[in-house]
Amino acid sequence: MTLKITVRLLGVLLVLLAACGTKSTGGITIIDPYVRLAPPLDGGNNASIYMTVRNDGPADKLLSATTDAASMTMLHQTTLSADTASMSEMAALDLPANGTLELKPGGNHIMLMGNGTPGKLLEAGQTISLRLTFASGKVITLNVPVRGLE
Repeated sequence: MTLKITVRLLGVLLVLLAACGTKSTGGITIIDPYVRLAPPLDGGNNASIYMTVRNDGPADKLLSATTDAASMTMLHQTTLSADTASMSEMAALDLPANGTLELKPGGNHIMLMGNGTPGKLLEAGQTISLRLTFASGKVITLNVPVRGLE
C-alpha cells in the first residue's frame, strides 16, 4: 500500500517538475525564463530576462514585455562590432512561423531598467511576474525566477 502511494506521489512530482520553466498559450510556449542580475559595477539597477519562445503557428512578433519589478522594460538586441558590444532598443522581436526566438546573453533579451529604485531591488531567489504581448493579440503572463550572476 505504501509503495503504491509513493509511486503515485513520485509520478505527480515528475509531472510538476516537467511543467516547471514552461508556459504555453495559443501555440506559443515560453521555455526556461529567468532574470539575470547585472554585475555589481552596474549598481544593481538593471537586469536582463532570457528565455526561449517557441511558436507552433504562423509568424508573430513580440511587441512588449511589462513588469512591476522595474521602472522600465525594453526589448533589446545586442550587436558586436569590432571588439565592442552595443545594445539597441527594438520595437518588436520577430517570432518565426513554427520556429523559435532565443533571448540569450549576447543576443536578444528583455532589459529591466531601474529595478534598484526603492521597493524594486531584485535579489536572487525572488520571482517576478512578466507579461508578454504579441502582435497576434496573444498575451502570456508568467512568473520568472531571479538568478544571480552565473
